[in-house]
Amino acid sequence: MAKSKIVYSDIKWDEIDYTVVSKVKDICRSIKEYYWNNRPKGSSQSKIIESGLDYDFLIKAFSIYHTEWKERTFGITKIDFFVAIPSAYKNDEKCKSFHLVLDGKVPSDSSISHNFLKTDRFKKDIKDCCRDAIKSEKDEFKRLAIGKLCPYKHIMLTSDNIDVHHSGQSFSKITDKWIEKNGGIEFLHQFVSPSINGGTITKFTSASIRESFIAYHKKYACLEAISREAHKEIHKRKM
Repeated sequence: MAKSKIVYSDIKWDEIDYTVVSKVKDICRSIKEYYWNNRPKGSSQSKIIESGLDYDFLIKAFSIYHTEWKERTFGITKIDFFVAIPSAYKNDEKCKSFHLVLDGKVPSDSSISHNFLKTDRFKKDIKDCCRDAIKSEKDEFKRLAIGKLCPYKHIMLTSDNIDVHHSGQSFSKITDKWIEKNGGIEFLHQFVSPSINGGTITKFTSASIRESFIAYHKKYACLEAISREAHKEIHKRKM
């Protein structure tokens, strides 16, 4: 991957335009190079990135552009990063990447790419709209399941501990297939509410598009009411 054109010390953190994907990628490269070049002597990885303006930037950049960010960080209370060369690439420094630390633990698939594309942002926007479209369905599903036992933890489900899990096809796979069958990313993104400087987008502007996803989700989703603890463990096993 090419080196950043931006020098880390020159980054103006309060002037970043998150809508310009090329700039966001370049700042990611700059941060990656900085932490790699300043890693402890003899170490194969950088120090942990857990706070500061660069940390805040990474959290926002990945949450905006990485299409699997919500799935990979589901149920996690603390997300940190470090820079290292994935084991598959041995000692090839050109292949170094960011890695995730989730609640103090490094998952087996910790490497995460910042090779964002404009279509990645579009796709994530659409998925966020899809989540919003089925929110009332999931809320009702939760309401009806309160008082029942979690099938994994055998504890009573309450309003404080309940979550809804896609036990068949994952939410991500369902949305991917719906997007493909309904005009694709570029077409569907015109029905997404406008954003301000990379802010979160959650709603479809078209009622028919919204209803289309709701109907598709009802047809193919297999929802399961489980405890939040069980849901978190399931997601960790999938990583």
